[in-house]
Amino acid sequence: MRIKFLIFLESFSAGLSRPQKILVLLLFVGGALLTGSSGLLSEDVSKVKENSWLRVQNVGDTPALVKVAHYGYDGEQVAAEICPSAACRSVPAGSGWTFFTETNDDLPTPFYGSTKITGDQPFVAVAGRDFMFSKDDGWYLLIGGDTYWLGASGSKVMLPFVEHVPEKYSRIHVNNVSTDTPACVKITYYREGEMQPSVSEPVTAEDGCPEGGYYLDPNESMLRDAISLPVDLGFSGMGIVSSHVAVRDGFTVSVREQAIAAAVDTVSVEKEAFASYRGLSANEAGRDIVLPVIEREASEVDSDIESKWTSKFRIAPLNPTIPYTVSFRYNGSAEGGAEFEAEQEFLAEGALTCDQGSIGTEACLPDLLELPIGFSGTVRISSAESMAVIVQRSSSNGAYGDYRGFTSREASTQVVLPVVNKTLAPWGGNDGWSSSVHVQPFDGGEATVSFFYFSPELDANGLYRPMGRISGHQVFHQADDRFLPDDWVGSLVVVSTRPIVALASLESDAFKGDPVMMYNGVSLE
Repeated sequence: MRIKFLIFLESFSAGLSRPQKILVLLLFVGGALLTGSSGLLSEDVSKVKENSWLRVQNVGDTPALVKVAHYGYDGEQVAAEICPSAACRSVPAGSGWTFFTETNDDLPTPFYGSTKITGDQPFVAVAGRDFMFSKDDGWYLLIGGDTYWLGASGSKVMLPFVEHVPEKYSRIHVNNVSTDTPACVKITYYREGEMQPSVSEPVTAEDGCPEGGYYLDPNESMLRDAISLPVDLGFSGMGIVSSHVAVRDGFTVSVREQAIAAAVDTVSVEKEAFASYRGLSANEAGRDIVLPVIEREASEVDSDIESKWTSKFRIAPLNPTIPYTVSFRYNGSAEGGAEFEAEQEFLAEGALTCDQGSIGTEACLPDLLELPIGFSGTVRISSAESMAVIVQRSSSNGAYGDYRGFTSREASTQVVLPVVNKTLAPWGGNDGWSSSVHVQPFDGGEATVSFFYFSPELDANGLYRPMGRISGHQVFHQADDRFLPDDWVGSLVVVSTRPIVALASLESDAFKGDPVMMYNGVSLE
């Protein structure tokens, strides 16, 4: 298996032209004060600082030169980093490097903007945002993030979960990815279950946008939060960010020439909770979607955080103006191991939310049927229309965890997870950060799975771990792997005999609040 994997890396890298410049856009803040409701986090917001970090994993076959450029809100570059340099060496093949805005002295404080990465080897990245603050009973940490890659931007970006309700709200980050062309951007909001938009902004087109939109210069960003969201309090639905014709210096910039990216944060007003997901470009929508982690009051096995998790997911049709038929297939088990299966199909209009804590149609189940307490399993969603799905998990402790539903195009026999850890940074008698990886064959069948861990402490070819045959779905906890060193952070490539999807969960027992983050694995094929 190791030989096959190394051959794959060589052929994957050789298929890219040299010198290639793989460009990933990440929406970032550094040293910024959290804005929004005065009751946010149940804490004085002047004490809550938000910072960002990104983990870049080299999936090529030679050490990578990585350049990171930070752009301010207005699109002007304000700082840059490079590896190799005095601060870091070239990123080894298979391994990763983490960049922190908090420790970058070249960034102004506060800073809000975007970050772009270029490299001479293929790579993927995870971007995270976190908040840390202290209260009388200890230190609190809130964290969220997602994976980014080149295909995550486009002229149309789907935001399945947008909310402005008393207990929480969404922050929407939008960025013009282009380094040399402007973009004209509109955001259209659809209330759940409705096929006509509730609000579309801007109402009046800005100069340079003959078909409407906000005019964004190259690399420029915009933000919507609890104060600037144009929807009424009580809104729960979806958003679509779209680009439109722009004009600069008499030259027309077509929609095809524009690229935008977006991300959405979910921020609790009542509790210390935060989650984040990346918006999905139109080419990431699908007709067959798998959700590998679905729960109802389920406890996490081997987790040091005592809580019970319940999920809900929202479907955003690529075209919300037409009705569509959608089917669901639930598979899983309750506490004690009793298996549970259910199927349902019905006609939907607009954004559709399925709440696993509810009963019948509100849970997207047959009438009067509900998931058993302690249910943990998966859902497959199918439709003739393209759609995007976001899962929002919430715990009995108030924590959030968001992830994107997986399409068939994301299923692969080679999946990369840029950051995993085992008892990293233990503190105060606690174990620190440890990860778990959910692996599922996309068709729900069986597959033989192997793990390859990478970090500077491990063999250059990676630590090979045969994980055996899985059926349906399985969770692997890095803290249980005695072959991994303690206080360790690295990356992981999952190799399978059949196409799989993989979802990572990072959590720490050293903090109160919401020290849990989930992100999607990225296909290498």
